[in-house]
Amino acid sequence: MGTRVNCELIYDEILIDRPHLQAIQYKFGDEKVWVPRSQILAEDLVKQTIELPEWLVISKGLEAYILD
Repeated sequence: MGTRVNCELIYDEILIDRPHLQAIQYKFGDEKVWVPRSQILAEDLVKQTIELPEWLVISKGLEAYILD
């Protein structure tokens, strides 16, 4: 099995976050992206960052928003 890698991303804003929804819509640059709640490993509302599995970051094309 491969090594599980997580990525910390910076987002611009949360667009849709309703408790009854299974995903949250974030704005990354000009992109609106739905992220499943079950895949959000950590979130910092002050720094506007979320931690996601690397496979999800790649599949959603969010590599440009990974923090160094």
